Parts: sequence; structure tokens; C-alpha cells
Amino acid sequence: MKKGFIRVSKNAEQLQQEIKKLNQHGVPSDSIFLERNLSLVLPQLEKGDTIVVCSLAHICTGMKDLLSIICEILKKGIGFESVDEYKLQISPEDTQIIDLLSSLNRFRQDIAGLRITEGLDKAINEGKKLGRPSGMTSQMAHKIKLAKHMYEMNQMSISQICRQLKLNQGSFYRYIKYNK
Repeated sequence: MKKGFIRVSKNAEQLQQEIKKLNQHGVPSDSIFLERNLSLVLPQLEKGDTIVVCSLAHICTGMKDLLSIICEILKKGIGFESVDEYKLQISPEDTQIIDLLSSLNRFRQDIAGLRITEGLDKAINEGKKLGRPSGMTSQMAHKIKLAKHMYEMNQMSISQICRQLKLNQGSFYRYIKYNK
């Protein structure tokens, strides 16, 4: 059964146009989901259904999301169609398409990982220090000194001291409580 998805928007005229497009594409009005995210609709779909969308841009933010979403849909035995762009129609029986999309998604992940590794290697070769700087800034040293004094006065709880000084409790314990 064809079921439609429309991402909720504030424009009522655009919403009516998208409902009309889905109806023309064979989706009954009572089978159209209006949600903010397609992932909220997926649990309500059954094997053999086909989810129809007006625009790929309404279901994802980029190629990464698109590949992941389509692979997830097809692996559940649900078909996928896009009305506006590319007249995309994929059925779960198209195992070669599913394999292709999965391979493209893995390729995208591998390329991203390779670029990160290359960037880190380049930074190291240029002598840049990576990670959090060691040591303590003068501002942090001042906060620690105040926190230590307040803690020794024993008039405030640790959470109150940290809140007042805008100091992370982990830093408090690291520098004060365990370094007496």
C-alpha cells in the first residue's frame, strides 16, 4: 500500500499542494503522514508498503542521511518513491540497488575517515599540537584558588561553589578535592 510522508511546515498552501501531488501519485489522503521527521513514520510502516515523498530535501539534510534512510527503508521491505526529484522509485526487491546504496554509503564514510586522517597527519607534520592544551590558564588558576578557599571555609556545597564560579565539577575534584 502506498503511504505518503510530508514534513510539517507552517505554509498551509504548500501543504495542500504536496497532499495533491501525493494523491495524484496514488497515495490516499488518509494514508499521508504529517510529521517533522521521517524516522517517526517508519515504525508505522509494514513490509510491502511504499513510502512516497514529494521532495528528498524533506527527508534528509544531505547525501549521508539520504543513503542511510533509503537503505533502512529498503531493508525493512518497504519501497520508496520521490515525486518531484529524479522520479526515484526503488522497491525492496531491487537487491542490486540496495547493495549499491549500501556500498555508496560505506564509500562516503571511508572517504570522510580518510580525509580526517590526512588532515590530522598534515597538521602533525606541520608541527601543530593536537588535542586539549596541557596546563592551566591564568583565569582557571584564579578560579581554582577561589574554589579552594571557598571549599576550606566549609560554608557552601561543592555544587554551589561550582555554580557560582562557573567551574566544572570534574575540574573541582581534579584540582582541589583530590590534590589537598
